[in-house]
Amino acid sequence: MMRVLDGYDDHILMEQIKKDDQAAFEELFDRYNMMLISHVYKKIMNVSEAEDVVQDIFFNLWDKRNQIACDNIAGYLFTAARNKVLNILKHRQVIMRYENDFKRFAKAHPVNATEHLLEKKELEAILDAEINKLSPRMKQVFLMSRQEQLSHQQIADKLGITKFTVNDHIKASLRILKTKIGPILLLIFWSGHTNF
Repeated sequence: MMRVLDGYDDHILMEQIKKDDQAAFEELFDRYNMMLISHVYKKIMNVSEAEDVVQDIFFNLWDKRNQIACDNIAGYLFTAARNKVLNILKHRQVIMRYENDFKRFAKAHPVNATEHLLEKKELEAILDAEINKLSPRMKQVFLMSRQEQLSHQQIADKLGITKFTVNDHIKASLRILKTKIGPILLLIFWSGHTNF
């Protein structure tokens, strides 16, 4: 028999969440998910990225449920959203500056087309080799996201797992790949390849 939780206030739900109550967590998620996505979307103007941000916020909430000492859960969630939005906007500025510098450098130092093609193939081979070293499920989720351009929800539906798990796999994959081939190499590769 299902418990009715929609009448519970946030504080009670959070107390239940700290007792590992998944139904209470789902109620809190349903209560704030769309509101937070809308709020984040207005700032970054990217639906998929906004969904990922909110999924990450709730993933962290569940993961750190016993460390959170806060009576205003709505305030906690919106503060977390604000901080993530600020980080995204700062990151975009860094990438934009990097891309502009790279374009200026490329314009001032033209490269031989054949040489560039060989370097590109070498980079692809390096990246492919590192992707193949990921665990089978991590690799599957990563490629569905990057090659097939599926959303986290679509991947979750196809594989019968949660969006949180999908998000976790992709984050872990990126962390591993950045460690192996370096964040700048990864950035250069993806900025010029729509397949990933």
